Amino acid sequence: MKEKFLIFWLLNFLFFKFAYAEELSIDIGAMIIGGLVVGSITVLCGYLYALYANKKWDLPMRDTPDISVEELKGYSEKTAEELPSLGMSLAPIILPILLITGNTFLNVIYGSEASLTPFQQTTLDFFTAIGNSNMALLVSALLAMYLLYSRLQDMDKFRKFMSDALLSAGLIVLITSAGGAFGQILQQTGIGSTIETLANSYQTAILPLAFVITAVVRSAQGSATVAMITAIGVMSGFGDANLAFHPVYLALVIGCGSKIFAWMNDSGFWIITKMSGMKEEESIKFFSYLLAVMGVSGLIAVMILANLFPFV
Repeated sequence: MKEKFLIFWLLNFLFFKFAYAEELSIDIGAMIIGGLVVGSITVLCGYLYALYANKKWDLPMRDTPDISVEELKGYSEKTAEELPSLGMSLAPIILPILLITGNTFLNVIYGSEASLTPFQQTTLDFFTAIGNSNMALLVSALLAMYLLYSRLQDMDKFRKFMSDALLSAGLIVLITSAGGAFGQILQQTGIGSTIETLANSYQTAILPLAFVITAVVRSAQGSATVAMITAIGVMSGFGDANLAFHPVYLALVIGCGSKIFAWMNDSGFWIITKMSGMKEEESIKFFSYLLAVMGVSGLIAVMILANLFPFV
């Protein structure tokens, strides 16, 4: 898969996770920490499934519209000197995480203190400003643009990559707006108030309910983004309800539900299929089932953590 698709998907993934965390009034840093914990579990389960699928089904390498098998082989034989370092490759990903979590930790450590040393106050002010999710992603995007141009050294190619990314972002904004409108329509039906009454007696049931809502919408219309935003519209009342667990678990379980089930109505399914050279049935076996395993394992992990460590 091309680097521009990886970068674009990553930034959009971070953006939407931040957006629905803020919609549920959840601290971004807490969302990142919770996501790292639950994500490590889902990644492990996904890796175990990948090992199983690799042994059970054969997946031959094929030419794709973007690259042939021979060209791919040539890339794999490049020396380390011809490739960017691991640190530089991960910098646009790790930097916003460090800034946002740093802001969260410093506010927890210093936020309640009446008096701070000049160094502590300066550090706190710096991370408060730069650790804002919007500023952190802006810095990361600028860094990614610089790294891309430094590798290309070609302004025409750089403009093309940036143009493609902006055009794709416009579509994402349109989908997000439509999903938000759909969520508001569902709220006007009163379903949110009806579901919120479950909070008093069925605390644990809220998590699988949010998971199922997200999964059903995702499978029905194909967009994980719309599924998450719709689920937020229905479940947002729980952010202020008297939950028996931290609302970050609600946000995490919505994210897990958005993984189920990628198939022919999902644009991401077709990108994976076409760019990897897989057939449709192969994508379902190696990609869709993999996401389903990760989503279900994430739900189980969140429910266990919510009972063991409610943080309320």
